[in-house]
Amino acid sequence: MKKLLSILGVTGVVVGTGSFAIAYSINKSSSVKEQVKPEGLTYKTSPQELDLNKDFNLDLYIKEKSEHNPERILKYFLNDKFNEKVLKKFSLVESDFQVINHQSDSSQWSIQLKSKKYNGNSILKIVDDSKFEEYKKKLNTIFQFQRNAFGTFHTQQDVLDQISVYAKDDNILGLKTLKVFDESSANKRLVKSNSPGINTLVLKYFDQEIKFGLNKVLENAVETQYFGTKISQIGYKLSGNSIVLDIAKYKNITEVPKHLPLKVNSLEKAFHKVESRYITNLDKWNTSNITSLLSAFDGAKKFNQDISDWDTSNVTNMRSTFNDAESFDSPLDKWKVHNVKQMDGMFSGAKKFNKDLNSWITSNVNDMETMFWGAEKFDGDISKWDVRNVKSMSRMFAGAGSFNKNISRWNTGNVLNMYGMFGGAKKFRYSLSEWRVEKVTDVQDFRGRRESGTIVEFFTEETLPKFSEETKGKSELYK
Repeated sequence: MKKLLSILGVTGVVVGTGSFAIAYSINKSSSVKEQVKPEGLTYKTSPQELDLNKDFNLDLYIKEKSEHNPERILKYFLNDKFNEKVLKKFSLVESDFQVINHQSDSSQWSIQLKSKKYNGNSILKIVDDSKFEEYKKKLNTIFQFQRNAFGTFHTQQDVLDQISVYAKDDNILGLKTLKVFDESSANKRLVKSNSPGINTLVLKYFDQEIKFGLNKVLENAVETQYFGTKISQIGYKLSGNSIVLDIAKYKNITEVPKHLPLKVNSLEKAFHKVESRYITNLDKWNTSNITSLLSAFDGAKKFNQDISDWDTSNVTNMRSTFNDAESFDSPLDKWKVHNVKQMDGMFSGAKKFNKDLNSWITSNVNDMETMFWGAEKFDGDISKWDVRNVKSMSRMFAGAGSFNKNISRWNTGNVLNMYGMFGGAKKFRYSLSEWRVEKVTDVQDFRGRRESGTIVEFFTEETLPKFSEETKGKSELYK
């Protein structure tokens, strides 16, 4: 088989697992249109991975128990609207599959691709009439709870996507079949309304029609529902080109819903001056859509919750995220910051923060001005940061009295401003004489000022960066 695959230009592996995944690829130089699978099965599509669990709908609605037999179940599987597209994509037919009953239990079935060598299988979940009605009731409960949770910036598909998030929590089967009934209406926006009957979604679930009527739909906004210290519905609004949380006025929040609305893409000032140390469910939020954390916890003097599992991979702005968050000292090393451009003031005034951040990929950051200004306890390892695109480091470590990490290998070749960079960083003891500083134009008070008590005596002609005479001449570097 390996020899045959090599001749055909196919590379990769064929793997059998509990979900029976077949992975393979074809060389770009090959002109072969078909890829050979084990036991003669042939795909006539572009190379990709097939996973029964991920690629197919394995939740089947079969009303009558008399039809719970291998032949009929396979027919339902093949005729499922979702599955039909996948079958066509991979050129699979009925003879490629077999359905197996486990321990003579009519509710325990699995499906597998036929193969003598690879017998991995995936569990089929059969939904009979009683289960179908049970799931419909659960969906209706979710609909009722969410009937005021959408604005005119939502489409019908947006509503469906949000509903599906809560349905997964409720272990409702068949969500791959939950669709907007008229696909042409999926991108239709909701209209402003203060009463039911104006915005009614017609959906299909296991090809059965169900309806969901919204109540209040505000113009480009969703209102917050707040009881005591708990937010039961997160408010948010359109602001410029962003959709931002609108909960900052609630300062004593102790609990938020487990799910951040999918439409929200900015947490700008979301928890500005919040008085809570810990907010239940905040750490569970899926933040993969968030692009801005601008001043998110600015002035949150007591806040110190572990939010290290947040997905920050799409964030571009972390300016002042923890500015004056005086108690914050939770780990952030798992955050993905490779798309961030602004980090100025990020930990300014975060007096207790002292965590290593060496895992951060900072190659896109262009502003680190005042980043650790007044972060009195900070001595985290940041020695491996890539700062090649940073233009301002003004007052970056000013007042960071504990900082003493070796950053002598930083590439500072594009930095323009180092004003007051180390003023008050009295424990710093590494020579920066090898730094590239040819573009720096402002080094005023780089090592602090003697009269203000912020001078760092360690910095001398030998340990300072080699600033140009012109730059030094314009600045009171040694005052």
